[in-house]
Amino acid sequence: MTIIFHGYQPGRFAGTKLIEIPGYAGDDEAASVAYWRVHEAHLAALDEHRGVKLVALITYRPGQIHPNKEVNSLADLEGLKTRLGGGVSADVGKEPGLAGIQVPAPKVYETLSSGAADVVAMNIGERTGFKLNEVAKNVYEMPGGFYRGSFAVLMSQEAFDSLPADLQAKLNAEAFGEAASRMMGQVWDAHDTRAREATEAAEDNKIVTASAADQAAFAEMAERVQAKILGELAGADINAEAARAMVVKEMAAN
Repeated sequence: MTIIFHGYQPGRFAGTKLIEIPGYAGDDEAASVAYWRVHEAHLAALDEHRGVKLVALITYRPGQIHPNKEVNSLADLEGLKTRLGGGVSADVGKEPGLAGIQVPAPKVYETLSSGAADVVAMNIGERTGFKLNEVAKNVYEMPGGFYRGSFAVLMSQEAFDSLPADLQAKLNAEAFGEAASRMMGQVWDAHDTRAREATEAAEDNKIVTASAADQAAFAEMAERVQAKILGELAGADINAEAARAMVVKEMAAN
């Protein structure tokens, strides 16, 4: 079994970008459950995980900006060298003029401490997960977030097929799919909550919330990103508007 971040493979996945666009309201559990349900209803037809057993789909609380210098506005972001994970975060990063660089998540500490990047875009949980509290002592927080990230848990199809039929059925009915997505979302919620508390408690860390004017400006940027991604999905024969509406509805229901 393994876990992957879809954005590390540009051009390979289209449907997975649906959950990444900014503007959804909800915690990790609600978002991950919604993601699975929308996948089953709209995205599974793309068969983007062909050849493997899809165990779960997960997303985290919205990604924020973590700079190693003080950032107080959207304008301050222009030109900053920024680690972007890929996927929709790269589209979002272009809007305020971030200079995106591709770095795997385990390298962000080294990238910031060496000065190779000024900023990383990540969810709040990585304040502790990757020790950002030490090398990115500032958070520029956009209410609702800049983007989300899309992850999948995969299992070898051959390994799954080798299991007894009754165990396969039990895993599918009780452990995999929505159940696994919900469980992992709950774990990530707890992680994000602890990390925010640690950041707020750290005397040398600072969280700056975007002003009302910057929130309005970013809302316009987000609309452009959303239109781009929904257009890509429509080009893949997905009812993009219906899929997005289902994400919103399911997140509100969980």
